[in-house]
Amino acid sequence: MEGDSLVTKKYISNHIEINRDRTFSPVTLNKIPNDLLRLGLFRFVTVRALTDSVRKDSIPVLIKVMELPRWSFKMGAGYGTEDRIRLSLLMTRLNFLGGGRSLIVKVQHSYFTPFAAEGKLIQPDLIMKNLDFIVNPYFSKEREESYTVQRRGSAFTFQKKIKHSSAYISYSYGKDIVNLS
Repeated sequence: MEGDSLVTKKYISNHIEINRDRTFSPVTLNKIPNDLLRLGLFRFVTVRALTDSVRKDSIPVLIKVMELPRWSFKMGAGYGTEDRIRLSLLMTRLNFLGGGRSLIVKVQHSYFTPFAAEGKLIQPDLIMKNLDFIVNPYFSKEREESYTVQRRGSAFTFQKKIKHSSAYISYSYGKDIVNLS
């Protein structure tokens, strides 16, 4: 494997269906880029069988990866007649603490939502391949004409990726504190 990635070779190897004892298959090689891109950590992945370097019964395979930026930021601003100024910030950290984890933090402000913050920590492959565990805490202050609400809570989700869709089970808890104006 080659490339500018801080994702470990072991992590990448665990997500591809190729090893020394496996029979060569062009179908398997063609599947590798999609399997690795699905992890959401790489900008591109190329796979090439080095047929000119065949040794005995073995064909070396070269996998090149280029990692997506570890940090990404998205900011937004707007104005509406009801909610007035709207601001938002979305920060994403890929491969947070290694192991393919992602950390996402979202912060928002508007007249009706003076403050809202939400975090999401995604632990991929918790017990088995393609089974992610997601922790999603949140806190917000919301304003209406006759009352204000403080919301806080979290959700815990197990998500299983199945081809082009997902199945999940989630537990959420929250507490709302309403103050009459």
